Amino acid sequence: MKHTGKIVVAVLMGMAFAGALFAQDGRRGWGRQPSPPPAVATAPAETVTISGPLQLVNGRIAVVQDGKTYYVGQLGRLVGFIEGLREGAQVTLMGNALPYPPGTDSYRLRITTMTLNGKVYDGLDGGRDSLPVRERAVPPHWRSRRN
Repeated sequence: MKHTGKIVVAVLMGMAFAGALFAQDGRRGWGRQPSPPPAVATAPAETVTISGPLQLVNGRIAVVQDGKTYYVGQLGRLVGFIEGLREGAQVTLMGNALPYPPGTDSYRLRITTMTLNGKVYDGLDGGRDSLPVRERAVPPHWRSRRN
């Protein structure tokens, strides 16, 4: 009976020691430090104005003009809130277009202004600056602290 208690204590201490070893991640400092995202080269956004009917392309809201497909995902949030905003609606969109995916005739359009049924909707970009999404996602303190 005396040996059973010693064995249990020894096993518990061994498990605690093993847990402490596996809890280390091998980095400097305490805890996990977030690492900045990898640098990705993005093409500069070009400002475009396009007109055409809204349609579904590959399951996404898009406008096709001159053989180029402009995906406008922001409009999905507004469907049901703006009268007449649905598939087939004739719209004029202005915003910044980025290749999506790069090297194709498809673009992701970040809309700043939309005209629908003669009514102009402005400020649809949420007041965000013109930085690419990946640049904006990096907190400022990460930009200044490079190891």
